[in-house]
Amino acid sequence: MTAPDLTLEELPTWMRPRRRVIDWGLLVILGFCLVLSVPLLARPGLPQNTNAELYEYRSIEVTRIVQSGTLYSRWAPDLHYALGSPLFNYLAPLPHYLAGYYEALTDNGPINSIKLLLVVSILAAGSGMYLFARQRWGASAGTLAALAYLFSTPIAFALPYICGDLGLMLALGLLPWVVYALDNLWLFPRRRKVWSTAMLLILFILSDTQIAFLGGIVIIVAAISLRWRPEFPIRTFRNVLVVIGCALAITAFYWLPAIAERDQIQWIATGNDPQAGSVLLSEIFAPLPRYDLRMQNPPLPHAIGAGVGLLALIGGAALVIKAIRRDPTVRDGLLFLTIGLILVVIATPAFSSLWPSAASFQPLLPYHAILVATFCLAAVAGQAARWFKNSTQSVYWITALAVCITAAALPTVYPPEWPAPSHEPDMLASLGDELAGYHLGTFRSGILLSAGITKIPEPALGLLNSLQVNTFQRLNSRLYSPNMEVNTIEQGLLNRRYYLKVNQTVDIEYYTLNYPGWTASIDGNRQPLQSSAQGLIKVTVPQGASDLDLWLEGTPIRVLAWAITWISLSILILLRRQSSVLGSRISQTIPLVSTPNPSSSRLAVGVAVALILYAIAGLMLSQHPDLLFSRSSQGVISGTTTLPPDSTDHTVALSGYTLEKTTLQPGESLNGVFYWQAAAPLTNDYQSEIQLVDNQQVVAWTAHRQPGSVPTSRWLPDRYIRDSFSLMLPTTLKSGDYTLQAKINACEAKQLAPCNNPARIDTQQGSGFAESLTTIHVTAP
Repeated sequence: MTAPDLTLEELPTWMRPRRRVIDWGLLVILGFCLVLSVPLLARPGLPQNTNAELYEYRSIEVTRIVQSGTLYSRWAPDLHYALGSPLFNYLAPLPHYLAGYYEALTDNGPINSIKLLLVVSILAAGSGMYLFARQRWGASAGTLAALAYLFSTPIAFALPYICGDLGLMLALGLLPWVVYALDNLWLFPRRRKVWSTAMLLILFILSDTQIAFLGGIVIIVAAISLRWRPEFPIRTFRNVLVVIGCALAITAFYWLPAIAERDQIQWIATGNDPQAGSVLLSEIFAPLPRYDLRMQNPPLPHAIGAGVGLLALIGGAALVIKAIRRDPTVRDGLLFLTIGLILVVIATPAFSSLWPSAASFQPLLPYHAILVATFCLAAVAGQAARWFKNSTQSVYWITALAVCITAAALPTVYPPEWPAPSHEPDMLASLGDELAGYHLGTFRSGILLSAGITKIPEPALGLLNSLQVNTFQRLNSRLYSPNMEVNTIEQGLLNRRYYLKVNQTVDIEYYTLNYPGWTASIDGNRQPLQSSAQGLIKVTVPQGASDLDLWLEGTPIRVLAWAITWISLSILILLRRQSSVLGSRISQTIPLVSTPNPSSSRLAVGVAVALILYAIAGLMLSQHPDLLFSRSSQGVISGTTTLPPDSTDHTVALSGYTLEKTTLQPGESLNGVFYWQAAAPLTNDYQSEIQLVDNQQVVAWTAHRQPGSVPTSRWLPDRYIRDSFSLMLPTTLKSGDYTLQAKINACEAKQLAPCNNPARIDTQQGSGFAESLTTIHVTAP
């Protein structure tokens, strides 16, 4: 209890009442976030042919699982043609479980669920970066850092609109909040800070595996950096380590089985991930792209953005000059600069050998390093405010920089359009897309199967219709004997009970992929499970009448993981209650930067001018996008492209192509981009092919199941498709001249991989063609 004779100034810092001041700077940053989110909020549906669709399907699956009575499942029973998938055991659960629970609790559809979380991610990114940088370096630094982070290429454009990756957006939105919370734990080591910090760190770990790994390194280094401050006692440092350790242990229910049971799955790559590949420095710091309005599928830019790079250069110069003058306050800023530059450098081709194969499951990619570097360099961008720290006109300088940042990011106000959805997606829509080869198990670049299975079994006959009328039978009726009696007693998504009566011992095949955790019992006695030739569950049923139960339960490692989670959660609760353990009333800490003051209010007014200008420009461009973006005419591709021979008599036309080079050596890749367009809507789905021909003999061939990752039935007649190819030449290829051909062929296979022997389209019906484009010169080394 405070002694009555002490004045306010004589009280320790942690005992002083905190002033309630409106942070106008934060409100302005939230205004920028909302303006950036306008396309998501105003347009119906979500960007088509992006990962947003996959998150919709995962959200639908989680909703069905939750509504069936299971709060958390590692199995998705409706995927892989209703054969099931173990993807929930290996994917970070926050994006799809957060969306699924919201959908289940509010009766909102998956579109609104994913859209809401994307908007929340943008709000979290801007507000979290502002609070973190303001707390460390002041309101001016917080404003510049938040704007640099918000208007970076990944957050403002690439991830929400081109990639549609909710997991990466959530991770980047939570990253600054975690660092801010850990700073707060240093500043105010109180019990309630422990819970808030731990919860934010838990959410971050569960948002995306790759960003959690790279971002976790940044978080730990940033937290330890405050040990340089002499006013922080060792006990406060211990609190930070305890919270980080507890958060890691609490999330063990996810990452421990995902690591320990990695050998229980296999990944069959069927295509290229658009995020894969090393990135040139010129591309990393390239400005936001001004795409062609007639391009239906703009490429994913692997860039941080010119605005972030330029402002980070200004901030980095300020840090270096202050460091030369032996200013001790720049050490943590230099730390962020160093980490950001390291992440940028290792993402370049010179360090490509450091990264795992892009064909592996959930690989760590150079693009992930670029995303985390965006956070680090945005923090460095805030250091540009050091140039104006003692200037009476600092508000005007910061406002001018804010206007420059937003002006450089004007392409974000009008992201590529997408068609409005014809209906709300559901489980049957997801299955229909699987049967059409758009995705398989909510993956587009590969198939996740149980170990030992080399090929996904064919879907059951009439699967879509039987599921629609709820008559789908998971017991394989083709293996029944004529006099076998089967009655379904109970059926759920993760459990089934049957009454069986057979005249002799028989093997029953169950339409579910065999995977650790599936268990069977006959009349209450557990039975060993086997795998059929297709990898499905097989149970031996004895002669006579019996009850067969099938259900999914835990494995020893999953039980251990949950035990670690609950024990760690109990420890965290105990630490919160034991104030003496945390030292919440011992440390008399001094804040790094004071709370908002009148000068920050004047700064907010100045930055609000940039917000108003950006909003006005956005309104104008939304009505007249041609003022900023190019729009090529029908049949013409903007940029430097090679025109193919005339093919205007076909419904599907090749309007142009570009090749990196036309002279190669055996073993090299022929890289190029082909531009397709349809003169009329297409009802069928075709695949695109590129091949090298020598005297009518194909010597090299590659194909895309969905040209440009967009099914041809979704092509818009007034748009064109960008189809990027990489054709590997055989190492045994002889020197000589070869003809490059491009084709559009039919492929009706229910798979992600293209057809090896597709049916040629009847060109008289105006649906396909093959062209000899150019000559490729192959020279022996």
